[in-house]
Amino acid sequence: DRAGVQLAAFIDRPANLSDRWLADAATSAAATHAAGFLASAVKQGEPTPERLNLLNTVANHLARSEPGVAVNNLIIALDDAEPRLAGAVIEGLAAGWPDDANITLNQAARTAFQRLRQQLRLEDQIHLARFAERTGNPETSSFRDELKSAMLARIEDEDLDDAQRLRATELLVGMAPEDLEVADQILARITPQASPEFCARMIGALRE
Repeated sequence: DRAGVQLAAFIDRPANLSDRWLADAATSAAATHAAGFLASAVKQGEPTPERLNLLNTVANHLARSEPGVAVNNLIIALDDAEPRLAGAVIEGLAAGWPDDANITLNQAARTAFQRLRQQLRLEDQIHLARFAERTGNPETSSFRDELKSAMLARIEDEDLDDAQRLRATELLVGMAPEDLEVADQILARITPQASPEFCARMIGALRE
Protein backbone atom coordinates (compact mmCIF):
# COMPACT_ATOMS: atom_id res chain seq x y z
CA ASP A 1 0.00 0.00 0.00
CA ARG A 2 1.97 2.97 -1.30
CA ALA A 3 -0.21 5.53 0.48
CA GLY A 4 0.33 3.76 3.79
CA VAL A 5 4.10 3.78 3.26
CA GLN A 6 4.04 7.50 2.44
CA LEU A 7 1.99 8.27 5.56
CA ALA A 8 4.45 6.30 7.67
CA ALA A 9 7.27 8.42 6.24
CA PHE A 10 5.24 11.56 7.01
CA ILE A 11 4.90 10.77 10.72
CA ASP A 12 8.57 9.81 10.88
CA ARG A 13 9.38 13.52 10.74
CA PRO A 14 9.33 14.74 14.37
CA ALA A 15 7.91 18.14 13.44
CA ASN A 16 4.87 16.53 11.84
CA LEU A 17 4.18 14.14 14.70
CA SER A 18 4.56 16.84 17.37
CA ASP A 19 2.08 19.14 15.63
CA ARG A 20 -1.36 18.23 16.97
CA TRP A 21 -3.24 19.20 13.83
CA LEU A 22 -0.87 17.40 11.49
CA ALA A 23 -0.82 14.33 13.74
CA ASP A 24 -4.64 14.23 13.83
CA ALA A 25 -4.81 14.55 10.05
CA ALA A 26 -2.21 11.82 9.63
CA THR A 27 -4.11 9.53 12.00
CA SER A 28 -7.33 9.95 10.02
CA ALA A 29 -5.57 9.33 6.72
CA ALA A 30 -3.66 6.35 8.11
CA ALA A 31 -6.89 4.74 9.28
CA THR A 32 -7.94 4.54 5.61
CA HIS A 33 -4.72 2.68 4.73
CA ALA A 34 -4.26 1.07 8.13
CA ALA A 35 -2.66 -2.28 7.28
CA GLY A 36 -0.01 -0.86 4.95
CA PHE A 37 0.62 2.12 7.21
CA LEU A 38 1.15 0.04 10.34
CA ALA A 39 3.39 -2.50 8.62
CA SER A 40 5.65 0.35 7.51
CA ALA A 41 5.39 2.62 10.57
CA VAL A 42 6.59 -0.04 13.02
CA LYS A 43 9.89 -0.26 11.13
CA GLN A 44 10.92 3.32 11.80
CA GLY A 45 11.06 5.95 14.49
CA GLU A 46 11.41 5.91 18.25
CA PRO A 47 8.67 4.73 20.65
CA THR A 48 7.65 8.21 21.75
CA PRO A 49 4.27 8.64 23.49
CA GLU A 50 2.87 10.43 20.42
CA ARG A 51 3.92 7.65 18.05
CA LEU A 52 2.71 4.87 20.36
CA ASN A 53 -0.67 6.54 20.73
CA LEU A 54 -1.04 7.03 16.98
CA LEU A 55 -0.16 3.40 16.21
CA ASN A 56 -2.54 2.17 18.89
CA THR A 57 -5.39 4.28 17.51
CA VAL A 58 -4.88 3.17 13.92
CA ALA A 59 -4.58 -0.49 14.95
CA ASN A 60 -7.81 -0.22 16.92
CA HIS A 61 -9.55 1.18 13.84
CA LEU A 62 -8.12 -1.59 11.68
CA ALA A 63 -9.42 -4.25 14.06
CA ARG A 64 -12.92 -2.78 14.08
CA SER A 65 -13.01 -2.79 10.28
CA GLU A 66 -12.60 -6.61 10.25
CA PRO A 67 -9.50 -6.68 8.03
CA GLY A 68 -9.48 -10.44 7.48
CA VAL A 69 -6.31 -12.00 6.13
CA ALA A 70 -4.51 -8.62 6.02
CA VAL A 71 -3.80 -9.23 9.71
CA ASN A 72 -1.49 -12.10 8.77
CA ASN A 73 0.87 -9.75 6.92
CA LEU A 74 0.74 -7.24 9.76
CA ILE A 75 1.67 -9.85 12.41
CA ILE A 76 4.58 -10.92 10.20
CA ALA A 77 5.71 -7.28 9.91
CA LEU A 78 5.63 -6.88 13.71
CA ASP A 79 8.10 -9.73 14.12
CA ASP A 80 11.19 -7.55 13.60
CA ALA A 81 9.71 -4.24 14.75
CA GLU A 82 10.88 -2.28 17.78
CA PRO A 83 9.10 -4.12 20.65
CA ARG A 84 7.26 -1.13 22.10
CA LEU A 85 5.99 -0.09 18.67
CA ALA A 86 4.84 -3.65 18.03
CA GLY A 87 3.21 -3.68 21.46
CA ALA A 88 1.20 -0.53 20.73
CA VAL A 89 -0.19 -2.14 17.57
CA ILE A 90 -1.02 -5.39 19.37
CA GLU A 91 -2.79 -3.50 22.16
CA GLY A 92 -4.91 -1.63 19.61
CA LEU A 93 -5.78 -4.82 17.74
CA ALA A 94 -6.75 -6.62 20.96
CA ALA A 95 -8.94 -3.75 22.16
CA GLY A 96 -10.75 -3.22 18.87
CA TRP A 97 -11.23 -6.76 17.57
CA PRO A 98 -14.93 -7.79 17.46
CA ASP A 99 -15.83 -10.76 19.65
CA ASP A 100 -17.27 -12.84 16.81
CA ALA A 101 -14.69 -12.08 14.10
CA ASN A 102 -12.52 -15.19 14.09
CA ILE A 103 -9.60 -15.50 11.70
CA THR A 104 -7.09 -18.28 11.14
CA LEU A 105 -3.48 -17.17 11.24
CA ASN A 106 -1.38 -18.68 8.46
CA GLN A 107 1.84 -20.55 9.20
CA ALA A 108 4.09 -17.52 8.72
CA ALA A 109 1.92 -15.43 11.05
CA ARG A 110 1.87 -18.19 13.67
CA THR A 111 5.67 -18.35 13.52
CA ALA A 112 5.87 -14.58 13.96
CA PHE A 113 3.39 -14.80 16.84
CA GLN A 114 5.64 -17.26 18.65
CA ARG A 115 8.64 -14.97 18.25
CA LEU A 116 6.64 -11.95 19.43
CA ARG A 117 5.93 -13.84 22.64
CA GLN A 118 9.64 -13.66 23.44
CA GLN A 119 10.20 -10.07 22.33
CA LEU A 120 7.36 -8.10 23.90
CA ARG A 121 7.17 -6.66 27.39
CA LEU A 122 4.97 -8.59 29.82
CA GLU A 123 2.14 -6.07 29.47
CA ASP A 124 2.19 -6.41 25.71
CA GLN A 125 2.42 -10.20 25.89
CA ILE A 126 -0.90 -10.09 27.71
CA HIS A 127 -2.40 -8.00 24.91
CA LEU A 128 -0.98 -10.50 22.41
CA ALA A 129 -2.63 -13.42 24.23
CA ARG A 130 -5.93 -11.51 24.39
CA PHE A 131 -5.76 -10.70 20.68
CA ALA A 132 -5.09 -14.34 19.80
CA GLU A 133 -8.03 -15.50 21.90
CA ARG A 134 -10.38 -12.93 20.42
CA THR A 135 -9.43 -13.97 16.89
CA GLY A 136 -10.24 -17.60 17.72
CA ASN A 137 -6.79 -19.17 17.77
CA PRO A 138 -7.01 -21.86 20.47
CA GLU A 139 -3.34 -22.86 20.25
CA THR A 140 -2.58 -19.83 22.42
CA SER A 141 -4.27 -21.24 25.52
CA SER A 142 -0.93 -22.51 26.87
CA PHE A 143 0.53 -19.02 26.39
CA ARG A 144 -2.16 -17.58 28.64
CA ASP A 145 -1.35 -20.17 31.32
CA GLU A 146 2.36 -19.33 31.07
CA LEU A 147 1.60 -15.63 31.55
CA LYS A 148 -0.55 -16.36 34.60
CA SER A 149 2.29 -18.37 36.12
CA ALA A 150 4.83 -15.64 35.34
CA MET A 151 2.71 -12.95 36.99
CA LEU A 152 1.98 -15.07 40.04
CA ALA A 153 5.72 -15.64 40.39
CA ARG A 154 6.27 -11.87 40.30
CA ILE A 155 3.62 -11.30 42.94
CA GLU A 156 5.30 -13.88 45.14
CA ASP A 157 8.85 -12.61 44.59
CA GLU A 158 9.76 -10.64 47.71
CA ASP A 159 12.99 -9.46 46.06
CA LEU A 160 10.87 -7.20 43.83
CA ASP A 161 9.61 -3.91 45.20
CA ASP A 162 5.94 -3.48 46.05
CA ALA A 163 5.25 -1.42 42.92
CA GLN A 164 6.42 -4.23 40.64
CA ARG A 165 4.42 -6.84 42.52
CA LEU A 166 1.31 -4.66 42.50
CA ARG A 167 1.70 -4.05 38.77
CA ALA A 168 1.81 -7.82 38.21
CA THR A 169 -1.39 -8.12 40.26
CA GLU A 170 -3.15 -5.50 38.17
CA LEU A 171 -2.07 -7.18 34.94
CA LEU A 172 -3.17 -10.59 36.13
CA VAL A 173 -6.59 -9.34 37.22
CA GLY A 174 -6.96 -7.44 33.96
CA MET A 175 -6.20 -10.58 31.97
CA ALA A 176 -8.60 -12.79 33.91
CA PRO A 177 -11.14 -10.49 35.64
CA GLU A 178 -13.73 -13.24 36.22
CA ASP A 179 -11.33 -16.04 37.12
CA LEU A 180 -12.08 -16.98 40.75
CA GLU A 181 -9.02 -19.22 40.90
CA VAL A 182 -6.83 -16.21 40.11
CA ALA A 183 -8.52 -14.21 42.86
CA ASP A 184 -7.91 -17.04 45.35
CA GLN A 185 -4.25 -17.28 44.33
CA ILE A 186 -3.76 -13.54 44.81
CA LEU A 187 -5.47 -13.55 48.20
CA ALA A 188 -3.26 -16.44 49.30
CA ARG A 189 -0.23 -14.23 48.74
CA ILE A 190 -1.45 -11.57 51.18
CA THR A 191 0.39 -12.51 54.34
CA PRO A 192 0.94 -10.96 57.80
CA GLN A 193 4.53 -10.25 56.75
CA ALA A 194 3.38 -7.87 53.99
CA SER A 195 2.90 -4.18 54.71
CA PRO A 196 -0.70 -2.98 55.37
CA GLU A 197 -0.48 -0.64 52.37
CA PHE A 198 0.63 -3.46 50.07
CA CYS A 199 -2.22 -5.70 51.26
CA ALA A 200 -4.79 -2.92 50.86
CA ARG A 201 -3.65 -2.20 47.30
CA MET A 202 -3.68 -5.90 46.40
CA ILE A 203 -7.29 -6.14 47.59
CA GLY A 204 -8.06 -2.91 45.73
CA ALA A 205 -6.78 -4.44 42.50
CA LEU A 206 -9.25 -7.32 42.93
CA ARG A 207 -12.13 -4.90 43.43
CA GLU A 208 -11.38 -3.18 40.15
